[in-house]
Amino acid sequence: MIRQPSRKLVLFLLIGLLLFTACRKANDPVTGQTVLSGDEDRPSGEVPLPSSSPLFPKPDGGEEEDPGESLPGEKEGENFRREFLVCLDPGHSAHASTKGEPIGPGSKEMKRMASLGSAGIRSGVGEYEVNLDVALLLRDELEKRGYRVLMTRESQDVLVGNVERAQMANEAGADAFLRLHCDGSDNPRAKGAMAVTISPDNPYHPENYRASQQLGQALVREYTRATGLVARKSWTTDTMTGLNWAESPAVLFEMGFLSNPEEDLLLQDHEFREKMVQSLANGLDAYFGEGTDARKEKEDKDE
Repeated sequence: MIRQPSRKLVLFLLIGLLLFTACRKANDPVTGQTVLSGDEDRPSGEVPLPSSSPLFPKPDGGEEEDPGESLPGEKEGENFRREFLVCLDPGHSAHASTKGEPIGPGSKEMKRMASLGSAGIRSGVGEYEVNLDVALLLRDELEKRGYRVLMTRESQDVLVGNVERAQMANEAGADAFLRLHCDGSDNPRAKGAMAVTISPDNPYHPENYRASQQLGQALVREYTRATGLVARKSWTTDTMTGLNWAESPAVLFEMGFLSNPEEDLLLQDHEFREKMVQSLANGLDAYFGEGTDARKEKEDKDE
């Protein structure tokens, strides 16, 4: 004969089952991780669901897209740099000429067409080589940021006069004409970077003075901040053929002194050149940026 369990035994078993259920650990149905039923391990805020899981797949079944890096000052879906064309003019070349050309449109005053420029006092590297190397790097950086770029030369084995360089920028409708040079002096202690522009009384294109000054100031500010070179006082002159012929804001930018032993070696250094390029690009960004005269003038022309 089978004995029925006593009422006390049944009650004991029921109580034990309830205690076991209340204290046991449970598995989260989404993550599969073990969580406690008590309050000690409960997060204080909301816990985001995994980006994808068997229970919550992405709507298209694919992987999340990398939005990529946005450029400084770029809003989603727009890049103001695409509106602007920058003409880069690496000064000098491997060929010189004593032939003269008019210093400005309609001028009877003649000036030498092309020279070799200076050379490194310690490195022996020609200025025309440094100018082109930096210009090519800057071209790549500007195009990466979205600018359209025109080069007056991309090789050393060319002879290009200053009038021709400016006319290239004019015919293309450049928004800025940036002439890259290195300085030289009989004084080996002379140092620093400088922007050269036309004067407010320029007899050819005085309307470009204000914008050229703004461009030069932006370039010197960013360049000296990044490279640590001294910022020299800007020079306004109407003796530069390439500046006089330019129909757009134009700056001849002296990147440093090849006649200074320390700066000569810096100008040959690859890491230093990267600083030069990034800072010059930042200077152009600042010049063309939101709320600037250059941007407003561009917007007025497009209306």
